[in-house]
Amino acid sequence: MSEDTVKSRLEARGLSEYVGLFWQHQITLDIAHLITDADLQQMGVTSVGARKRLLLALAKGEGVSPASATDLSQAPLLRPPAPWRGSNSTPGPQPGPQRGDAVRQEAERRCPASNRSVDLIEAPRLFFINWQNFKGRTSQSGYWWAQLWIMVGMGVLGVLDTAFFGYDPEDFWDSGVLSAIGNLILAIPGLSLFVRRLHDVNRSGWWSLIAVTIVGIIPLLYWTIIPGTPGPNKFGPDVEAGVAER
Repeated sequence: MSEDTVKSRLEARGLSEYVGLFWQHQITLDIAHLITDADLQQMGVTSVGARKRLLLALAKGEGVSPASATDLSQAPLLRPPAPWRGSNSTPGPQPGPQRGDAVRQEAERRCPASNRSVDLIEAPRLFFINWQNFKGRTSQSGYWWAQLWIMVGMGVLGVLDTAFFGYDPEDFWDSGVLSAIGNLILAIPGLSLFVRRLHDVNRSGWWSLIAVTIVGIIPLLYWTIIPGTPGPNKFGPDVEAGVAER
Protein backbone atom coordinates (compact mmCIF):
# COMPACT_ATOMS: atom_id res chain seq x y z
CA MET A 1 0.00 0.00 0.00
CA SER A 2 1.39 3.42 -0.93
CA GLU A 3 2.08 6.03 1.76
CA ASP A 4 -0.94 8.18 2.64
CA THR A 5 0.03 11.80 1.83
CA VAL A 6 -1.66 14.92 0.52
CA LYS A 7 -0.05 14.21 -2.85
CA SER A 8 -1.34 10.62 -3.00
CA ARG A 9 -4.88 11.69 -2.07
CA LEU A 10 -4.99 14.41 -4.70
CA GLU A 11 -3.56 12.14 -7.38
CA ALA A 12 -6.04 9.39 -6.47
CA ARG A 13 -8.93 11.77 -7.28
CA GLY A 14 -7.34 13.18 -10.44
CA LEU A 15 -6.37 16.46 -8.77
CA SER A 16 -2.62 16.24 -9.34
CA GLU A 17 -2.50 19.78 -10.78
CA TYR A 18 -3.10 21.12 -7.24
CA VAL A 19 -0.19 19.22 -5.62
CA GLY A 20 2.20 22.13 -6.20
CA LEU A 21 -0.30 24.61 -4.76
CA PHE A 22 -0.60 22.62 -1.51
CA TRP A 23 3.18 22.24 -1.32
CA GLN A 24 3.63 26.00 -1.81
CA HIS A 25 1.30 26.74 1.13
CA GLN A 26 3.01 24.09 3.32
CA ILE A 27 -0.16 22.09 3.77
CA THR A 28 0.72 18.64 5.10
CA LEU A 29 -1.51 15.69 5.85
CA ASP A 30 -1.79 16.45 9.57
CA ILE A 31 -3.54 19.77 8.88
CA ALA A 32 -5.08 19.04 5.49
CA HIS A 33 -8.45 18.10 6.99
CA LEU A 34 -8.69 21.60 8.51
CA ILE A 35 -8.79 23.28 5.08
CA THR A 36 -12.12 25.00 4.34
CA ASP A 37 -13.80 26.20 1.18
CA ALA A 38 -12.80 29.78 2.06
CA ASP A 39 -9.17 28.67 2.46
CA LEU A 40 -9.19 27.15 -1.02
CA GLN A 41 -10.65 30.34 -2.50
CA GLN A 42 -7.88 32.36 -0.85
CA MET A 43 -5.32 29.94 -2.30
CA GLY A 44 -6.64 30.75 -5.79
CA VAL A 45 -8.89 27.76 -6.52
CA THR A 46 -11.77 29.49 -8.32
CA SER A 47 -13.70 26.46 -9.58
CA VAL A 48 -16.51 25.41 -7.22
CA GLY A 49 -16.35 21.82 -8.43
CA ALA A 50 -12.60 21.64 -7.90
CA ARG A 51 -12.94 22.98 -4.35
CA LYS A 52 -15.61 20.36 -3.51
CA ARG A 53 -13.44 17.54 -4.88
CA LEU A 54 -10.43 18.83 -2.96
CA LEU A 55 -12.41 18.95 0.28
CA LEU A 56 -13.63 15.39 -0.27
CA ALA A 57 -10.10 14.19 -0.96
CA LEU A 58 -8.69 15.88 2.15
CA ALA A 59 -11.50 14.65 4.41
CA LYS A 60 -11.19 11.01 3.29
CA GLY A 61 -10.23 8.69 6.13
CA GLU A 62 -10.18 11.46 8.75
CA GLY A 63 -13.58 10.70 10.28
CA VAL A 64 -15.13 13.73 8.60
CA SER A 65 -18.16 13.26 6.38
CA PRO A 66 -18.33 15.04 3.01
CA ALA A 67 -21.20 17.21 4.28
CA SER A 68 -19.22 18.54 7.21
CA ALA A 69 -16.02 18.86 5.20
CA THR A 70 -17.41 21.83 3.30
CA ASP A 71 -17.20 24.11 6.30
CA LEU A 72 -15.00 22.80 9.10
CA SER A 73 -14.47 26.33 10.41
CA GLN A 74 -18.05 26.46 11.67
CA ALA A 75 -17.87 23.41 13.96
CA PRO A 76 -15.33 21.63 16.19
CA LEU A 77 -13.58 18.57 14.83
CA LEU A 78 -15.37 16.19 17.21
CA ARG A 79 -18.80 16.71 18.72
CA PRO A 80 -19.50 15.01 22.08
CA PRO A 81 -22.56 12.71 22.08
CA ALA A 82 -25.73 14.21 23.49
CA PRO A 83 -26.40 13.08 27.09
CA TRP A 84 -29.15 10.53 27.66
CA ARG A 85 -32.32 12.30 28.74
CA GLY A 86 -33.40 9.62 31.26
CA SER A 87 -34.82 10.52 34.65
CA ASN A 88 -31.59 9.60 36.47
CA SER A 89 -29.24 11.10 33.93
CA THR A 90 -26.59 13.54 35.06
CA PRO A 91 -24.71 15.89 32.79
CA GLY A 92 -21.35 14.55 31.72
CA PRO A 93 -18.11 16.49 31.72
CA GLN A 94 -18.08 19.48 29.39
CA PRO A 95 -15.63 19.24 26.48
CA GLY A 96 -12.56 21.41 26.67
CA PRO A 97 -10.72 23.02 23.74
CA GLN A 98 -10.55 20.67 20.78
CA ARG A 99 -7.22 19.43 19.47
CA GLY A 100 -8.22 20.70 16.01
CA ASP A 101 -8.23 24.28 17.29
CA ALA A 102 -4.63 23.96 18.47
CA VAL A 103 -3.61 22.45 15.13
CA ARG A 104 -5.28 25.28 13.22
CA GLN A 105 -3.54 27.92 15.36
CA GLU A 106 -0.17 26.26 14.78
CA ALA A 107 -0.82 26.17 11.03
CA GLU A 108 -1.68 29.87 11.01
CA ARG A 109 1.50 30.62 12.97
CA ARG A 110 3.66 28.74 10.49
CA CYS A 111 1.84 29.99 7.39
CA PRO A 112 0.90 33.62 8.09
CA ALA A 113 -1.01 35.71 5.58
CA SER A 114 1.10 37.11 2.77
CA ASN A 115 2.63 40.53 3.48
CA ARG A 116 4.12 42.04 0.33
CA SER A 117 4.63 45.58 1.56
CA VAL A 118 7.54 47.31 -0.24
CA ASP A 119 9.19 50.30 1.42
CA LEU A 120 10.57 53.52 -0.05
CA ILE A 121 14.15 52.20 -0.15
CA GLU A 122 13.40 48.79 -1.66
CA ALA A 123 11.08 50.11 -4.40
CA PRO A 124 13.75 51.63 -6.73
CA ARG A 125 15.92 48.50 -6.43
CA LEU A 126 13.02 46.26 -7.47
CA PHE A 127 12.11 48.72 -10.22
CA PHE A 128 15.51 48.47 -11.90
CA ILE A 129 16.26 44.76 -11.37
CA ASN A 130 12.88 44.04 -12.99
CA TRP A 131 13.40 46.55 -15.80
CA GLN A 132 12.54 44.03 -18.54
CA ASN A 133 10.43 41.63 -16.47
CA PHE A 134 6.90 41.48 -17.87
CA LYS A 135 5.97 38.47 -15.73
CA GLY A 136 5.08 38.14 -12.07
CA ARG A 137 3.36 40.65 -9.82
CA THR A 138 4.00 44.05 -8.22
CA SER A 139 2.07 45.24 -5.17
CA GLN A 140 0.44 48.62 -4.55
CA SER A 141 3.32 49.87 -2.42
CA GLY A 142 5.94 48.59 -4.88
CA TYR A 143 4.21 50.40 -7.73
CA TRP A 144 3.48 53.74 -6.08
CA TRP A 145 6.81 54.11 -4.28
CA ALA A 146 8.52 53.53 -7.66
CA GLN A 147 6.25 56.14 -9.26
CA LEU A 148 7.24 58.61 -6.54
CA TRP A 149 10.94 58.05 -7.30
CA ILE A 150 10.25 58.50 -11.02
CA MET A 151 8.43 61.81 -10.47
CA VAL A 152 11.20 63.11 -8.20
CA GLY A 153 13.90 62.05 -10.66
CA MET A 154 12.16 63.64 -13.63
CA GLY A 155 11.64 66.81 -11.60
CA VAL A 156 15.37 67.02 -10.88
CA LEU A 157 16.17 66.51 -14.57
CA GLY A 158 13.71 69.28 -15.46
CA VAL A 159 15.46 71.67 -13.06
CA LEU A 160 18.86 70.80 -14.56
CA ASP A 161 17.51 71.28 -18.10
CA THR A 162 16.21 74.70 -17.16
CA ALA A 163 19.48 75.74 -15.49
CA PHE A 164 21.97 74.46 -18.07
CA PHE A 165 20.12 73.89 -21.38
CA GLY A 166 17.60 76.71 -21.47
CA TYR A 167 14.61 74.39 -21.13
CA ASP A 168 11.29 76.28 -21.12
CA PRO A 169 8.68 74.29 -19.12
CA GLU A 170 5.90 76.40 -20.66
CA ASP A 171 6.84 75.31 -24.19
CA PHE A 172 4.87 72.13 -24.94
CA TRP A 173 7.29 70.99 -27.66
CA ASP A 174 10.46 71.57 -25.62
CA SER A 175 11.15 68.44 -23.57
CA GLY A 176 14.68 69.27 -22.47
CA VAL A 177 17.77 67.19 -23.25
CA LEU A 178 18.12 65.45 -19.90
CA SER A 179 14.36 64.92 -19.55
CA ALA A 180 14.23 63.28 -22.99
CA ILE A 181 17.07 60.94 -22.07
CA GLY A 182 15.35 60.12 -18.77
CA ASN A 183 12.10 59.28 -20.56
CA LEU A 184 13.93 56.92 -22.92
CA ILE A 185 15.69 55.15 -20.03
CA LEU A 186 12.50 54.75 -18.00
CA ALA A 187 10.17 53.75 -20.86
CA ILE A 188 10.63 49.95 -20.74
CA PRO A 189 11.06 49.66 -16.93
CA GLY A 190 7.97 51.84 -16.44
CA LEU A 191 5.88 49.74 -18.84
CA SER A 192 6.96 46.46 -17.23
CA LEU A 193 6.14 47.89 -13.78
CA PHE A 194 2.64 48.77 -14.97
CA VAL A 195 2.10 45.33 -16.52
CA ARG A 196 3.13 43.59 -13.26
CA ARG A 197 0.69 45.81 -11.32
CA LEU A 198 -2.10 44.67 -13.63
CA HIS A 199 -1.00 41.07 -13.10
CA ASP A 200 -1.34 41.59 -9.34
CA VAL A 201 -5.06 42.33 -9.76
CA ASN A 202 -5.42 39.34 -12.12
CA ARG A 203 -5.54 41.45 -15.30
CA SER A 204 -3.51 40.89 -18.45
CA GLY A 205 -0.95 43.52 -19.44
CA TRP A 206 -2.81 43.90 -22.73
CA TRP A 207 -5.43 45.88 -20.82
CA SER A 208 -2.95 48.78 -20.86
CA LEU A 209 -3.92 49.36 -24.51
CA ILE A 210 -7.30 50.77 -23.46
CA ALA A 211 -5.41 53.92 -22.41
CA VAL A 212 -5.58 55.07 -26.05
CA THR A 213 -9.33 55.58 -25.61
CA ILE A 214 -8.62 58.21 -22.91
CA VAL A 215 -11.68 56.96 -20.98
CA GLY A 216 -9.78 53.71 -20.42
CA ILE A 217 -7.36 55.59 -18.16
CA ILE A 218 -10.00 55.55 -15.41
CA PRO A 219 -10.17 51.74 -14.91
CA LEU A 220 -6.40 51.49 -15.36
CA LEU A 221 -5.85 54.00 -12.56
CA TYR A 222 -8.37 52.14 -10.40
CA TRP A 223 -6.51 48.83 -10.91
CA THR A 224 -3.23 50.42 -9.78
CA ILE A 225 -4.87 51.57 -6.53
CA ILE A 226 -6.76 48.46 -5.40
CA PRO A 227 -5.06 45.59 -3.52
CA GLY A 228 -3.87 42.57 -5.47
CA THR A 229 -5.72 39.27 -5.43
CA PRO A 230 -4.90 37.25 -2.27
CA GLY A 231 -3.01 34.05 -2.90
CA PRO A 232 -1.93 32.76 -6.33
CA ASN A 233 -3.68 33.97 -9.46
CA LYS A 234 -3.23 33.10 -13.13
CA PHE A 235 -0.11 35.28 -13.34
CA GLY A 236 1.79 33.64 -10.50
CA PRO A 237 2.04 33.15 -6.74
CA ASP A 238 1.46 35.91 -4.21
CA VAL A 239 5.13 36.98 -4.31
CA GLU A 240 6.67 40.35 -5.15
CA ALA A 241 8.63 40.23 -8.42
CA GLY A 242 12.34 40.28 -7.64
CA VAL A 243 11.87 39.16 -4.01
CA ALA A 244 12.44 35.57 -2.87
CA GLU A 245 9.30 33.96 -1.45
CA ARG A 246 9.16 34.54 2.29
